[in-house]
Amino acid sequence: VTAPGDVDGDGLPDLVVVDRDARLLLYPGRSGGGLGPMRQLATLDRGTDLVVGAGDLNQDGHRDLLTRAAGRMTTWHGRTGPTVVRGTTWGSGWDAMAPVVPAENWAAQGRAALLGASARTGRMYLYAGQPAGALRATHRPAIPTEGVDALLVVGDVRGDGTADVLTRRTDGRLMLHESTASGAWRAPVQVGRGWGVFDLVTAAGDVDGDGVPDVLARERTTGNLRVYPMRRDGSFKSPFTIATGLAGQQVVAVGGWTATSSADVVTVDPATGAASLRRGRGAYQLAAPVSLGTIAKGQQLVGAGDFRRTGHNDLLALDSSGRLWLYPGSSTASIGARIAVGGIRPAGTGSLS
Repeated sequence: VTAPGDVDGDGLPDLVVVDRDARLLLYPGRSGGGLGPMRQLATLDRGTDLVVGAGDLNQDGHRDLLTRAAGRMTTWHGRTGPTVVRGTTWGSGWDAMAPVVPAENWAAQGRAALLGASARTGRMYLYAGQPAGALRATHRPAIPTEGVDALLVVGDVRGDGTADVLTRRTDGRLMLHESTASGAWRAPVQVGRGWGVFDLVTAAGDVDGDGVPDVLARERTTGNLRVYPMRRDGSFKSPFTIATGLAGQQVVAVGGWTATSSADVVTVDPATGAASLRRGRGAYQLAAPVSLGTIAKGQQLVGAGDFRRTGHNDLLALDSSGRLWLYPGSSTASIGARIAVGGIRPAGTGSLS
């Protein structure tokens, strides 16, 4: 299952699924909430194990898809309908690349791209989209992932219009990898040490409002959640604690959960399923937790924004059987009963994050 954006051209985000019969299925987003009736876009090659959104490779106004089977990639060009037309099958050895993730407009050139990490060499590469559908390796120095236990795209640190990456090495060093407008990588710069004390390190957006992206980290032993504001040179300002006692909790940034709040966080106790809302209250702090109720245990959660177009932010959850659920937000500090998203129950689905 993947969320490639607006496939059918109605301005709403869609979901694409590959089922056990190698059918490529579209579940269109609906303005009233949830997903519309499923429609088949194509029949894929047997053994297809990956589908990712590729942006608009040939710049015809329709979003395209890439699939992987037997180590080779196939481009599927979007068309009005919606439907897709099989394009070029290209490349080899792509079964040794994991993960493979879209990086649309990575180098600020309006082109689609993929980021892929080689399982053999442990290095990450950028592949720039071409109009014919194949992707071209940048042949630039890549991000080494061997000895790295956390990697996050933090956004534009230097202010040059391109997104940058932070990696944490197993010895606790934090490295900044700057991308350039040509798709190359500058030599990594160490911007921190001792980051092994954190069991959660993630991009936080611009928390302090200075135009530079920040980092959110949770201390493993105390459960304290801290913001590390970044400067343009890649260094950090003094960190500040925004919540305490979150050890073992699942932490999800949800934006403004209600119309009167912003920069909110939902936490879930994995043992009980108890969900709590911690509102952003200014001064870079989170308010005391407010109970949202109890959700099913053992789910992976991500913030879904205003998925139903109701003016309230929602959550998406993936359960242990691979079924996708929507937890709707509301005008109050509560969470609605979960809704099966389009009845989807894909086989072999991995993490949403």
